[in-house]
This record gives sequence, structure tokens and C-alpha cells, in this order.
Amino acid sequence: MNEEQYLSVSQLNAYASAVINGDAILQNLFVTGEISNFRAHPSGNAYFTLKDEFTSVRCIMFRAQAGLSGIDFHEGTRVVASGRAAIYERDGQFQLYVYAMSALGMGELHASFEQLREKLEAEGLFDLQRKKPLPLLPKKIAVITSPVGAAIQDIINVSRRRFENIQLLLYPVPVQGPGAAHSIAKGIGYLNTRDDIDVMIVCRGGGSAEELWAFNEEETVRSIAESRIPIVSAVGHQTDFTLSDFAADKRAPTPSAAAEICVPVKDDLRRAVDEQAFLARRRAVSAVGKKSMRLGWVLHGLSLRRMGNTVQQKNVELDRALSALMERGRRRVLGAGTRVFILAERLKAQDPDNALGKGVVMVTDALSGERVKKAGILEAGQDIWLHFRDGDAKARVLSIASKKRGD
Repeated sequence: MNEEQYLSVSQLNAYASAVINGDAILQNLFVTGEISNFRAHPSGNAYFTLKDEFTSVRCIMFRAQAGLSGIDFHEGTRVVASGRAAIYERDGQFQLYVYAMSALGMGELHASFEQLREKLEAEGLFDLQRKKPLPLLPKKIAVITSPVGAAIQDIINVSRRRFENIQLLLYPVPVQGPGAAHSIAKGIGYLNTRDDIDVMIVCRGGGSAEELWAFNEEETVRSIAESRIPIVSAVGHQTDFTLSDFAADKRAPTPSAAAEICVPVKDDLRRAVDEQAFLARRRAVSAVGKKSMRLGWVLHGLSLRRMGNTVQQKNVELDRALSALMERGRRRVLGAGTRVFILAERLKAQDPDNALGKGVVMVTDALSGERVKKAGILEAGQDIWLHFRDGDAKARVLSIASKKRGD
């Protein structure tokens, strides 16, 4: 076969698109099914899936038609959609371009959900009185979820950030598909036989109504309601609600939020403990102070009654002792004043300025200004100052005559 006879992928998709576009039936369709995985794009276009019990088809509804449809796009809503089939050539994706839709009533999943909800609610499984409080500081938290999903990683990260010493136990289960509900219920039953579990988190990430359905099955819901250990349900995103949420002791909008609900912040607990300890110490000190004051009043009253005359006598003796002490102090102060006066007179007599008035001359070096106390340090020809009481005179040393001892 020649290479020219081969089809490229682009040619294949283009040929299939041409075939479908040329088929009159495929270009004017009325299709019934249940809405699933609905997603409104910011552009105004709507993307969703139509499904029945056997298969599904991807659909797109452009902004102009989506704004006029008037359909409440809940998961499981049964609709009849009019439009045309086409191949999106870039991806080779077969899809339905919907022009208009009309509701046919609630789908089978939603009807099943409401029927079971009414039944279990009538039995009291959702009553607030059944809800168990969560522990303030759990030692070990069991997490029932898939071991490979993002949910368990979110719980681990949040828990370690808030309180790194917290213990987590993973009980791995499938969270969607056949047998998932039984595995979840079995895990809840097993964990209730243990004595080291303080709280459980039953969770999974977001998904379609079909993917979350295991948490709406009766076996799962009853096992949650019958658990002696408190359970937090965290299934899907914030807008998703399952029957497990109604039966659980606490509902969290996401797995991360479930970890925040169960795990306190370690630093917040430490601050709370410190504050309580401070308040307790302050109350204790205040109580002891009041008791001591009352005891002091009692002892004071007893002393006054028992020691009346004795106290007065001691007061008289104390006054006399104080008077004698003050007199001795006065005498000592007068004596000290006299000694200070004598010392001051002696210092005054030794003051060079006072000596100048008695014929004494003070000599200083003309260059350094230092006082000359001995003739031996002078040299011939050295300039000096002679300081008298009434003025100074500059002189020059002509010669030096040293005195001998005894002269």
C-alpha cells in the first residue's frame, strides 16, 4: 500500500467531522439524559455531560443558548437536549452542541438520595441530640480515605502545621465505585474496636455526584451514625452535600477544613495554658493577701487587748531612748564642727596667697609657669617671675649661691 493512501490523524478527524456534519439525523437531535459534571465557564459557555445507565456524551452549550435555557443545572437533573453532534477536530472528541434544554424531572440518583434521606431522617439518624462532641486535643486521629488521593496529603500537611506531635492513622479504602461503601463501613466498624482512636475523619476530594455516591449509600451512612467514636465528614467541595454529612458528628466543607476542625494550633493552646496559669496565680496571691490582712487585723486586736499597759510603758521608754540619742548626736555634731574649724584655719595659714602678705615671694619659671621651690633647679640667665601680693616682676638669674647645711 502506497504512503499516499495513508490517512493522517488530521485527515481522519476531518473526514469523520464531514460525515457527521452531512448526516441529517445527527444535525437535528433530541437527546434525553441526566446532567453530570456541570461547569460554567467565565466566558458564559456551559460544559457538562449527559448520561444514562450505560454511557455518556460530552456537551457544550454556548453563552447565548445557556442564558435562555432556564434550566437549574443540578447534578442528576433529567433533561431533553436539542442540538447537533459534531467532532472537535483538534482532539478528535465526539460531542453534542446543545441549542436548548427542558427538564424532565429529577434523575434517578437524586430521587434515590431524597428517598433514603427521608427514611433515615424519620429514624432519627440525623438528630442533633445524637451528635458527639469532638475532643479538644486528640492524641490519635484515624483518616478513612484513599491512600493516593489529594485528601490525605491535605490532612497531613494541615495537621503537621498546626500541631506537629499529632498522630494520624490512615485506613485506606476506595472512595468510589462498586464496593466502596462496604469498605468505608468496614473501616469505621474496625476502628470502633480500638481504644487508641479519639476521632475519625471520613473524606475524599471533589467529584461528580456519581463519584461521591458511596457516601450516600445506606451502609456508609448507618455505620457513621452508629459509631461510638466522633466522626467528621469531609466529602467533596464546599457546595457538595452527602448523607454522610448529615449523619456525622461534624461536617467539614473540605478535607483540609476537617483537619483544622480536629487539630488545634499548638501555640494557641500554649498561650491559653499560660493565661490560665497566670490567672490562677493571681487569684491565689490575692486570696493569700486577703487572708494575711485578716489575720493581721485579728493579731493586732489581740495585741491591743492583751498588751495595753505594756505597750504604753514601752512607748514611754522609747521616747526617753530617742531623747538621749538625739542629745548624744547633738554633742557629736558640735565637737565635729569645732574640729573642722581648726583644720580650716590651718589650711588657710598654709595657703601661698596668704603667705605673700607676710613678705614671702613666690617664684615661677617664665617659660613653663611652674613654681620654683629650690634654688638648685635654677640656671644662670634663666628668666623668672617674682610674685608679690600686690603684683608681679620679671627677673633674670645672674648667679646661684647654694646654702650649705647648717648655714
